[in-house]
Amino acid sequence: MAALLRRLFKSRITKLKTPAPAVNKQPQQAEAAKSAKEDRGARIAKQLEAVQGMPAQTKLAELAIGGLTAEVRSRAASDLRDEALLHDVIRQAKGRDKGVFQIVRQTLQQLRDVQAAQNELEEKRQQLIQQAQDQARSEDNTLYGPRLDTLIKQWKSVETDASNEQITEFLSATHQCRERIRQVQQQQLQEQQLHEKLDQRKQTLTLLDETLAQLKTDDTREPPTLTALDALLKTQHNRWLEASENTDVSAPEQSRYNTASAALRAYLEAHERLMQVQEQIAKLAANSAPGDGTKDDAELRGETAEQAKTLLAILDWPTTFPRPEPVIVLQTLAKQRKKAEPVEQPDLARQNSLSADLDRLLTELDSALENKQLKPAKQLLKNAQQITKKLDSRHQKPFVARTQLLQGQCNELSDWQGFATTPKQIGLCEQMERLAEQPIDPEAKAAHIKELQEGWKNLGGSSDRLLWARFRQASDAAYEPCKAYFAAKSDLKHANLATRQLICQQLQEFVAQADWSSIDWKVAERIHQTARQEWKAAWPVEFRDNRPLQKQFDELLKRLDAKLNDERQRNEALKQAIVTSAEELISTEPLTDAMVQAKELQGHWQAIGITHHREDRKL
Repeated sequence: MAALLRRLFKSRITKLKTPAPAVNKQPQQAEAAKSAKEDRGARIAKQLEAVQGMPAQTKLAELAIGGLTAEVRSRAASDLRDEALLHDVIRQAKGRDKGVFQIVRQTLQQLRDVQAAQNELEEKRQQLIQQAQDQARSEDNTLYGPRLDTLIKQWKSVETDASNEQITEFLSATHQCRERIRQVQQQQLQEQQLHEKLDQRKQTLTLLDETLAQLKTDDTREPPTLTALDALLKTQHNRWLEASENTDVSAPEQSRYNTASAALRAYLEAHERLMQVQEQIAKLAANSAPGDGTKDDAELRGETAEQAKTLLAILDWPTTFPRPEPVIVLQTLAKQRKKAEPVEQPDLARQNSLSADLDRLLTELDSALENKQLKPAKQLLKNAQQITKKLDSRHQKPFVARTQLLQGQCNELSDWQGFATTPKQIGLCEQMERLAEQPIDPEAKAAHIKELQEGWKNLGGSSDRLLWARFRQASDAAYEPCKAYFAAKSDLKHANLATRQLICQQLQEFVAQADWSSIDWKVAERIHQTARQEWKAAWPVEFRDNRPLQKQFDELLKRLDAKLNDERQRNEALKQAIVTSAEELISTEPLTDAMVQAKELQGHWQAIGITHHREDRKL
């Protein structure tokens, strides 16, 4: 058994130990190596392609650590920008991949540099915004504009990456700064204009005062060139108006101007009056030669003195200016008296009463001027001048300066109002001229013309003859197309008036000649209706001309209505009786008799004449 087992196992062992035939393994190994190499090359190419395809940052981080080649890892590390991933890669590459480590470290340093630069720019932007806001709130105007320009220039260098909120804050602050600059410049301009106007007013006052001083100290007694003086007053008046516009002029300054201009105007007007009576003064002087001392000569001197006094009153020479030779001559002639004539003593009580009246008028005049009431002021000044002429020289003297001052203020107010109303009057002229060119309804155009004329009247008219002529010419041109319309309308009114006169005449004849006992009442009623309709159709008419006709027509209709109403009431009573009879037929038997009687009643009903329509419907 044992031997058998040994033989069996021995044969198997022998069989197992039999060497296998030799196999050549080199080709297989070469093939495997080639396949592995090709597979690695494909993976490397795929990784390079992935790097070049701008993959996600996480993919780049994986390739920077797990790339098969240094090129793949370097490229992936170079494109990596996420700071957290960079820190993760540098931690893993430290001690393992020096190239990747250096690249990532440089990238992190660049990011830190960029962030530092951005932080610096952000800080500078905030500083510039704060500086702009501080300057907008600052009250310091020193170099305000240059400082703002510097801020704006610096902002332009950091504005690129600024947020919308930062841009808005900076622009808002600089806008406030520019507004502040504009206000300061406007204030400076206004102050400059006020200063220039003040200088202009000072120059005007100086020139007027110098002119007055020259006139008051002039001993030549020769009148100045009135044209030059008039031109001076007008130019200085316009200069004063321009220098006082939109400016608060102090009361003393305005009073000084009013006084000076009033005095010069009084001087100019006195010289103008003197020129008008120059010839009369010469004649009086020639007739006042010494006579023979007779009674006739005394009478002549007395008449000459009275005429001289009258001329002196007309001249009303200002006492503050030297008297020219003609005035001296008049004053000398006025002192001549009749030898036999006693000196007439003035009525002291009347003089005192007139003085009181004059004082009251001047007070009212001052109040009217203060309230800018030109029209009442002119009337008060006129009344005051009339009373002044009735006063003697002693009672006139206390009021001379006051009257001249108020007269100057009145002239000044007149000039002021003319200055204010002239633009409005020019506007009315322009409106009237435009209205003349518009083809609108004549009624509406005429109403508009009247409205513009009322506006002109409310402005107080104009002393400018050319402006008034322009307005009147424009009014005539605007009304010209309306003339034909209103002429036709006037003809129509006259025709309608004639028609109404004829209606009244015919109605009068009918009422007077009608036989009311046998008249056809339906015809009378138709005449009544026709007359009313034709009267109403004859419209329009002139109200004044129509008033007596309307009264006559109403009276005739009233008379005709009375006749018609009497007839209507009589007929309504007849119809009421028929209605009563018809109601009684309801119970009549036999029915045939009732029907016959009803037909008879119907015939009677139709034979009845006119009634009131409303009453007839009720029946």
